Amino acid sequence: MISITNMAQSKSFQRNDTFLSKNHVALNYLEKNNGENVVVFLHGFSLNLFSWENFHKEIIDNTRFYFIDLKGFGFSDKPKNSDYSITEQSNLIIEFLDTKNIKKFSLVGHSYGGLVSLAISNEIIRNRIDDLEIQKLILLDVPAYKEINPQFLKVLKNKFLSFFALDVLPTCFITNHTLKRTFYNYKQAKKNHFERYNYFFKIQGIDYSMRELANQIIPVNIDEIEKSLPLISCPTL
Repeated sequence: MISITNMAQSKSFQRNDTFLSKNHVALNYLEKNNGENVVVFLHGFSLNLFSWENFHKEIIDNTRFYFIDLKGFGFSDKPKNSDYSITEQSNLIIEFLDTKNIKKFSLVGHSYGGLVSLAISNEIIRNRIDDLEIQKLILLDVPAYKEINPQFLKVLKNKFLSFFALDVLPTCFITNHTLKRTFYNYKQAKKNHFERYNYFFKIQGIDYSMRELANQIIPVNIDEIEKSLPLISCPTL
């Protein structure tokens, strides 16, 4: 287990800029660099924009980066009795892009963020959003929709198990367990990884939002999204 001594000296995480949707959902985001080329980064389940921190200092000529906390994660809103579906997440990102007057962009999605990326692509293809174009699509460790059934989702979907995991067990235990399942070699996990997970697992409302996100992770239009995959025409990795 990673030592949690001297945690008083832990890195301080700060809110960045805020986007407020028409439905009054506030998304935290970080904008880096300037340029006509735009790259949008969407993080994985239980993560946040700080999971891309190794990219925060990268500078590419004429390229602007947007790192976004998806609804229910990081410093973004975690409203009660709300829509936490993949479709809702994709619509929020599309609205964000429209507000920023972004017409062409590259999209990088990790795990859950990759599912949201595919939903965004589906929205553009199926609804013929002609003024919005994904130029490049990068998907990192993204599951196929019908295979979304890892153990942690089963736990979160079970009321008793999720209560025990999120409300009874110490946060440091959950953090270490998560890192052990994330890293092939647990010894490669560093203090900053522990600090990031541990900090955001303690944020108010995260227990509620994670349960809702798990229960709503399968899109109601899953068949439509799967049928749209062969229609993706941009370079995809």
